[in-house]
Amino acid sequence: MEHTGSPWGGVGHHVEGGIHITNLAELDEMDEGRKRELLTFYENQVRSFPEKAQLHFALGLSYLDLRLYDHALVSLKQALGKGSREASLYFYIALASLGGKQPRVLAFTRIKEIESYLEAAVRSEPDNPEALFLWAIIKYDYYLANGLRVSPPSIQELLDAANRCRSSRGELRLIKKYIPMPAPMRQALE
Repeated sequence: MEHTGSPWGGVGHHVEGGIHITNLAELDEMDEGRKRELLTFYENQVRSFPEKAQLHFALGLSYLDLRLYDHALVSLKQALGKGSREASLYFYIALASLGGKQPRVLAFTRIKEIESYLEAAVRSEPDNPEALFLWAIIKYDYYLANGLRVSPPSIQELLDAANRCRSSRGELRLIKKYIPMPAPMRQALE
């Protein structure tokens, strides 16, 4: 399918099979009607081009933006399985894995799985402030809230590393849109 222009105001970039959204900040700027149109577009594109990792990634972001966490997780994991090279993929899988819930209410096995995705995100992109910050939130809200020892890296080390990263902080501010954030973590964002 070839596009000569984007019905979404220039958001994303062109790829075979359509427009490719690369982060949640792009979606955050759209009105709800356009988000729904884009979701339908990606659902159709994934059916037409099921082998395209970038379409699964973009569909996963669309679901995540609409807080359809289970669908987002499936699509993002499919993108991973199809060899997606999106730098922030592991971060988005971790965010979707939280399901919009505070880390403190999740099972330990789920927390460890989320941490493994965040560790992979930081390994693949050491200057990923979103992954570093989300990992700090999990350590604060799960381990400290449940009276557990925080293993390295410490919360402060993660926050310091996130603050050293060069970022527009666009994605950082969006984290609080997807999970309830403890007050000290909200303050660290400001």
